Amino acid sequence: EILYPIIARGRQGDVNHVLDHSDAGLLRFLDRERTVVTCHDLIPLDYPSEGSILGMERYRLNIGCLSLAAKIIAVSERTKKSVLEHFGYNERDIEVIWPGVFEAFRPLGRRDELRKKYGVTRTAVLHIGTSFPKKNVELILGVIKEREDITLIKVGNFTKRQSAFIKEHGLGARIKSFSGVTRDTLVELYNAADILFMPSFAEGFGLPVLEAMACGCPVVCSDIEVFHELYEGAALFFDHHSPADAVNKIDTLLRRTDLRDGFSGKGLARAKEFSWRECARRTYGLYEEICG
Repeated sequence: EILYPIIARGRQGDVNHVLDHSDAGLLRFLDRERTVVTCHDLIPLDYPSEGSILGMERYRLNIGCLSLAAKIIAVSERTKKSVLEHFGYNERDIEVIWPGVFEAFRPLGRRDELRKKYGVTRTAVLHIGTSFPKKNVELILGVIKEREDITLIKVGNFTKRQSAFIKEHGLGARIKSFSGVTRDTLVELYNAADILFMPSFAEGFGLPVLEAMACGCPVVCSDIEVFHELYEGAALFFDHHSPADAVNKIDTLLRRTDLRDGFSGKGLARAKEFSWRECARRTYGLYEEICG
């Protein structure tokens, strides 16, 4: 809050681009008519209990400056809709530009070797991300509890409450937990897993879904608006308020090789539609527009 504004004020360009909405407060120190802000989501406003009191206050102060930008880039139509719902900005000032997926995320073709490397001997369900309430990790643990033949690969830490649940029900031996992984490790885990399971209540984009698809890993995800917007037809959706439906969809995908292969192929095709080159082209077009 002190150092960034000093640096920003002294290093302005023909266009300034604040790459994360949580730093939108920098607009108080930048030439607003030459500044773009990328908004990834406004989920903290819908789930304020997930952050600290001080953190939420800082977040709200920064987000309140979004309207000062010449243009806002939203990473999805759902995020654009969220900005309009919360702040009522002029729709013409918000441009939806999808992120891409790095070329490193691809099928590696050595699944058995990777499963051996990570000690995966059973059917493996993968989850990537934090364990905040919006991620619905309790549902994942409930599924693992019901299905003793499944191993959970979790990239990201559990909360104390979730760790207590794991200990209470003796799930530790069937969970492989990773944190602080490299991109190469992440690619290998996508390739080693049977499915990616994303039961989120809310997302701004859902990058792990796209990365999994690019690696040929079939996806079972919640039926929230943003997932339908971005991944319709390429993922198997379930009612995120129904644990029974989640278990049913996972069971269906795991039992039917043809269905799993089908979603793997559809995911690969869908992932090709998300290009960093296209993202860069459209972003540069926005820079040119601002420069006049």
